[in-house]
Amino acid sequence: MAKPKKLKNGMYSYRFKVKSPISGKWIDKYTTQFTAQQCYDIEIKAKNDALMGISPEKMLLIPFFDLWVDTFKKGTVGYEHLGKIKATRKSLVEFFGLEISLKAIDRIKYQRWLNHMGIELNLAKKTVSDKHKIAKAMFTEAIDSGYLFQNPANKAKVVGRDTTGERKKTLTPDEWLTLKEVILTSEDSASKYISLVMMYLGTRFQETTGLTKNDFDFKNHVLSVDKAFDYKRTKKNTTTKTVNSVRMVDLPSDLETIIKDYIAKSEQSKKVVNLHSAKQEYLFTNEFGVPITNKALNKYLEKKCKIAGIPKITSHAFRHARVDLLVLAGSDMIYTQKQLGHKDASVTLQYYSTLNKEIREKNKRITEEFFKNIESGS
Repeated sequence: MAKPKKLKNGMYSYRFKVKSPISGKWIDKYTTQFTAQQCYDIEIKAKNDALMGISPEKMLLIPFFDLWVDTFKKGTVGYEHLGKIKATRKSLVEFFGLEISLKAIDRIKYQRWLNHMGIELNLAKKTVSDKHKIAKAMFTEAIDSGYLFQNPANKAKVVGRDTTGERKKTLTPDEWLTLKEVILTSEDSASKYISLVMMYLGTRFQETTGLTKNDFDFKNHVLSVDKAFDYKRTKKNTTTKTVNSVRMVDLPSDLETIIKDYIAKSEQSKKVVNLHSAKQEYLFTNEFGVPITNKALNKYLEKKCKIAGIPKITSHAFRHARVDLLVLAGSDMIYTQKQLGHKDASVTLQYYSTLNKEIREKNKRITEEFFKNIESGS
């Protein structure tokens, strides 16, 4: 994909192509703007203007998908979600091709696409679900834009490989405590302290690896989460998953003590390595001064789970466990949502839907006590 070129005078020049709604041929376009973003905005407007001249019957799936991404997603979602969007586009192209129109995709064709991914390709049900949600949102926009009357993704059945037995999704309180003790007594490493932060706070992996000591406000007992480390691509800090992910997380006293000791030891032994600049000191790095990968952390957790005698998990299980623990502690849903950095409470409820035995027993006791109070008139 071409990028705007900076000129000697400081302006940006940009060449792009737009498909004519009349001839169907690609037309070269050229613009000069003050910033690269303005060049992209001109391209999006040109493509949108061209699409507005196309009748609903002739609107193609992939060009509309690309316009939807450029207009509504780029700059508003993080790298991880943008990667899922790109993977969804690739899957649509592989199954439907480049020439199919939006209106040609009915519920049967759409379901066949889901079946292809979940049954023929044997993808995990969660992976198929992610692609389904993205495609459904795109079709919803097509309806709002006047290109469709019905959403072919409505009432679709998500199929795919059941990964329930492959990795445990959460931890019971007893498992959480057992694993924590195993990790606490293990040798110092980046994996050890990243695990502890994620266990106590439910932060995402990339949010945790991007932390610096300045993000910890021990005076006010909070952690500032306002960035994420892109370990897959740029090896630099980037934006959080969504704007809602930027948040202040309350620090438990136990974790405060752990991190204070870690920072003190790190500064004393000069293990906090400067990766890019004097202002960017990542806390949790390997021997080369680089934040570790998610794969490395999950290998670490697999070993510790074996020692703890519990089913293996990935680091993401800590987010589910955090929701469970907050619910057991009596925290309300809005507080839980804000602490986890979810877009809205419905996402938090999806985590909570894996109702464990402890939560069930707690709610059972609360319900029984409530009805006893009613009957006794108290």
